[in-house]
Amino acid sequence: MEKFCLLLVALLIAYCVQGGLSFVIRQLTDPVTVAEGVFWDAEKYALFYGDVATSTVYRRKWGEKKSTSTKIPKKTISSVIPIKGSRDDFIVTAYRDVVRLTWDGRQDTGTVKDLEKVGSFGNRYELNDAKADSTGRVWVGTYQLQSSDRFDFKQGGGGLFSLTITDDDKVIIEEKISNLTFPNGLAWSHDDKHFYYTDSATRTIERRDFDVETGTLGDSKIVFDLGDYPEYHGVPDGITVNDDGDIDAAIFNASVVVRIDKVTGKIIETGNYSVPHLTAVEWGGPNNDHFFTGSMKFSQDEEYVHKYPNAGAVFMVTNLTRTGRPSRKVVVK
Repeated sequence: MEKFCLLLVALLIAYCVQGGLSFVIRQLTDPVTVAEGVFWDAEKYALFYGDVATSTVYRRKWGEKKSTSTKIPKKTISSVIPIKGSRDDFIVTAYRDVVRLTWDGRQDTGTVKDLEKVGSFGNRYELNDAKADSTGRVWVGTYQLQSSDRFDFKQGGGGLFSLTITDDDKVIIEEKISNLTFPNGLAWSHDDKHFYYTDSATRTIERRDFDVETGTLGDSKIVFDLGDYPEYHGVPDGITVNDDGDIDAAIFNASVVVRIDKVTGKIIETGNYSVPHLTAVEWGGPNNDHFFTGSMKFSQDEEYVHKYPNAGAVFMVTNLTRTGRPSRKVVVK
């Protein structure tokens, strides 16, 4: 069946059909500048996300029409991860620091405690996407900028690190991969045998053999190369693994999320959005059958804002025929 997408701009709802499967994409939150670090917390029945540009953490309680927020006193933030067993505590990757945020999700103020700096390669490095593995160990990528241009990355200036948070707020840091340029989305297979990460600079997704107990990475393989699809001019960004074991990846600057076959590495399904710059992806909702996608307001130019009024929002996809698992929480050791 030929794919088509009907966009109802007034309602900001997109009905998409491909291969006989229909799903609905709609705007969930008000736009911010860069909606990143999208995290579904099943215990709190809430979606958390951050605005990179304003260093603001947001909570969207399920069923509510507005998000609550609190600001972090840092230049940027990239990820927001709740701490397992804690009602109000989060680990936030904030510019060059790992911080603990204590916030009840209702008030507009929280408390922030600096824990550690990661990957101190120079005075232009920053932390990027972070996620926890099934043991609660945090993984985070870093990159370096060569100038004030936010997309002028230093070749080989970044890396990938694991972080173990201790009960006395110490951070044990291990460098796992060096000589990366712009490591981005992170994910694991459900059997914990493989670790995936996006290298946006090379437009690829790489798979590493993974020992979940030790956090050791093994042999590597490129499982997806966006260069094989000339119709998409963007780069892979956030990723997650659905319950079929396939990879769901946001393609930044292409208005699309793609489903990548776990065996062949080929795109087997697409979802087309009304905005071009898609960022983070996350499964969640009451039955883990909702799919959330962050986006970026790439420009404040009047023409761009008029063309993409909902850029910077978090979107929610429903009516899906598959499910996925939300990201894991941090475990304090």
